[in-house]
Amino acid sequence: MLFAICADCGAPGSTTTALALAAARGLPAVVVEADPYGGDLALRIRHDGNPLPTTPTVLSVSAGRSVQGSASGPRTSPGGSSERRHRDLWRDGSHALSEHVRVVTGFMAAEHGTSLAWPVLASALEAQTVPVFADLGRIHTGSPSLAVAAAADALVPVCRSDMASVQHMVDRLELLVPAIAERNGRPPIVLPVVIAPRQHGSTIASSVAEILGETAVGPTLRGVSWLAWDPAAVAQLENGADPWTKPLRKSPLMKSARKAMWMVGLATGLSHADPSAKSGDKLGSRRRRRGKQGTQDEPQSWASPYGSQAAPGPADASHAGGQHNAPADHLPPPPPTQPAGAPPAWRPSHAGAEAPGDQPGTGEQNGHANGRVNGHADGRADTQDVGRGRWETAARQERH
Repeated sequence: MLFAICADCGAPGSTTTALALAAARGLPAVVVEADPYGGDLALRIRHDGNPLPTTPTVLSVSAGRSVQGSASGPRTSPGGSSERRHRDLWRDGSHALSEHVRVVTGFMAAEHGTSLAWPVLASALEAQTVPVFADLGRIHTGSPSLAVAAAADALVPVCRSDMASVQHMVDRLELLVPAIAERNGRPPIVLPVVIAPRQHGSTIASSVAEILGETAVGPTLRGVSWLAWDPAAVAQLENGADPWTKPLRKSPLMKSARKAMWMVGLATGLSHADPSAKSGDKLGSRRRRRGKQGTQDEPQSWASPYGSQAAPGPADASHAGGQHNAPADHLPPPPPTQPAGAPPAWRPSHAGAEAPGDQPGTGEQNGHANGRVNGHADGRADTQDVGRGRWETAARQERH
């Protein structure tokens, strides 16, 4: 599976989001830095205190570095056509960051990416057997990385918690989603992530869901999650610390990342696990001794929503026994008439012109129980006022 993590402007944290989501999966995952305007992942990562080698990079994944069958020539299918087989990035062409995460660094300057064949890169990333979290950085409808975004199973736009960054993301999605829908013949699954203070992340994510729910891209949403602003934990993650052992496991960053990964799994069927749990029985007995079912930060089972709301995908059979499940605060149950992870019926429209809530079966598909479309032309402005009030309240509480 391929996930395209992107942003509009202001460097809101798409690279950190890609690393955190890959680490929160608990199973093998590859982070690929595919920012067409240059990246800094090679400078930021210090595995065991040492800088990463200068090669391989994302340039080696594209044209000229894929594998053409065997050494004797291209592999031939029964029908006679040659079959192109890209290299397995989990075993070759990436750098180890932790036990379950490997990274493919990008190039440093935008000029270096002019020789990169972006459609070939998109095909290579889409063909991987291990899930790929591609950091596309800043994106627009004319970006060369749009080929990767269109090939992705889900689009993960990232913004900060201030109103300016949220509005930039809203405007970007209103242009990006129709462009991808026209290219693919269907809209993408959209899973926004907000970088927010840990004390108010849930409230801010709720407000963002309400704002996005009033836009034309509202029916494509499958939930709005958030990641805690935690520079210390980000530094540990980039240094190769195990995200499933203390202190990184208990950090606000990884706690929020596990909730975000649960939402990604529910929307797309991506399997995930807790590699630190010995068994589900041991985890359950420990909680019974505490006399409670679990806490908001570490709920009971990641896999439980699949059994109660939708049929699990084939990849869900690999879930470990001691998994965690985040509360569905910003996620309604999937529509009964569509398989889990499939986007709803969608057509470009302006907020207020034809509300998504007027379409059958889409009233509760906007990623949040409170983010339903009201059908009013001025609905977004009203919702933004509500969201702004919550942010101002959160800011006052944080100052005191």
